[in-house]
Amino acid sequence: MFMKKKKMILAVVALAVLGLLFFSLKYFSSTKHPYLEYQGTESKIDKDQERMQQFIIGSSDIPQSGQVLWESGKTAEMISRFIYESLVSISETKDIEFILAEEISFHEEGTVADVVIRETVFSDGTALTAEKVKEAYLILNQPGSSYAGMDLMKSVVGMEEYQQGTAEDISGIEVLSEKQLRFQFQDVLLNNMQVFSMPVIHKIENKETYSGTGPYQIESVKGMQEIILSENTYAKKNPYEYSTIRFVNMPLEVLNSQMKEFSPDAVIISAQTSLDLFKQQECYDIYGFPSGNYSYIGFSPDCKKSVQEAVCAVTDPAGIYRNIRSVNSPSVEYMTAEGITAAAKGGESFRKLAKGLNAEKLSKTLREQLNGATLKFLCPDNTIARMYYKEFADQFGQYDIKVEGIFVDAAKMQEYLYKENTYDFYFSYEMSETPKQIIEKNYDKDELKSLLKTVLERDCKKMYDTLEETNFKEKLIVPVDVQKQYLAVLSDCHNKEMLSQLLEW
Repeated sequence: MFMKKKKMILAVVALAVLGLLFFSLKYFSSTKHPYLEYQGTESKIDKDQERMQQFIIGSSDIPQSGQVLWESGKTAEMISRFIYESLVSISETKDIEFILAEEISFHEEGTVADVVIRETVFSDGTALTAEKVKEAYLILNQPGSSYAGMDLMKSVVGMEEYQQGTAEDISGIEVLSEKQLRFQFQDVLLNNMQVFSMPVIHKIENKETYSGTGPYQIESVKGMQEIILSENTYAKKNPYEYSTIRFVNMPLEVLNSQMKEFSPDAVIISAQTSLDLFKQQECYDIYGFPSGNYSYIGFSPDCKKSVQEAVCAVTDPAGIYRNIRSVNSPSVEYMTAEGITAAAKGGESFRKLAKGLNAEKLSKTLREQLNGATLKFLCPDNTIARMYYKEFADQFGQYDIKVEGIFVDAAKMQEYLYKENTYDFYFSYEMSETPKQIIEKNYDKDELKSLLKTVLERDCKKMYDTLEETNFKEKLIVPVDVQKQYLAVLSDCHNKEMLSQLLEW
């Protein structure tokens, strides 16, 4: 009798486990990527074994040489990420990960960092050493270099003198041993962590290209037409699984014919006509991801905290997109910005933290403080700004709070931003300012330095999460939206690592 009961219990448990497993598989297979906007059917493109080992990416800005780190453009940036690794990876979502660095420890109040290097080799078999890391900084920052990250490197002591040619060495980078370096910074700055994101390269003798420690290396270059990457046989692991990655020139005017010829696995979509074309193909998934101009709400220097809290809680960025962006800007697409340190901030983003605010309670407190007065909204005197004014008036109107528009000449906006007792909050849209510039403009310099010093010495990986949380608590800036770009990927691409890499663009 006891054995029968035991068998029945085991059978019930087994069924429950199977049911849970079935549910999990069903749930996770149907969970969509947050950027996915259009889901195609499984690819109808026939691929032989050789084609299945290739991943073809179409783009309209193929570099003209293999020295991709000295060329501008999104495709050059993408190619370099397949070939070169850095001490630290800082993703578009501002997640920090140690790559070639085993350990980074800040001291001297955040102005000095000691870095321990991992054991690995470049694609030509040369071992990675501290000396090789310093050599990479010397190569990419030499006078006349067109490396795009040179300005970020200037926070290192002696870097600017070296870049200008007035010094033969970078005094702020010191080799301590075969696997250890010391970086000395001018001050405690936001740029300090970015310094470690520079690609570490190695000059191959008698070749124009440079080797890296990443999973691929440059195989061949047909100037501005095609660049082929092959696997780095020295790499310990290739998360992308393809033996070859081909970047093929696909300008808009010949996109249709190039699509038929190459059947690309992924293409950056550059115009509405391209978007429609890929939807017609039916075998591509289309992703919309952040790219470019940032929009945010800022406050007057003398603004009360109760106003900041209420604006943060009441503002509905999705409503702004739905009611204004999607209707009135058909040529430019936007999406909601999640954070202030990055539009697509992961982890503890501003938007995630703001969801916990009680809009009803905060708006009631603000109504009582206003006592019939209006919230003053500063914006340039033009048609689009008046649309935003109406949207904010409607959003706050739901909580019985009136918003008054203060319309000024667009050329005088900056002048009015620093005037006290003129306005409560303003909306800055389609700005070319980077998140770093926005933070530096809105934070007190000593306060920001103190915050960075503490977080860098405690856990430098948490720098952006800490900034996001501090910004949320202080309500200095509220992220609203960001320009959107599109990427088409064949529906049969199930490599998550490849998809993540593509959407870092």
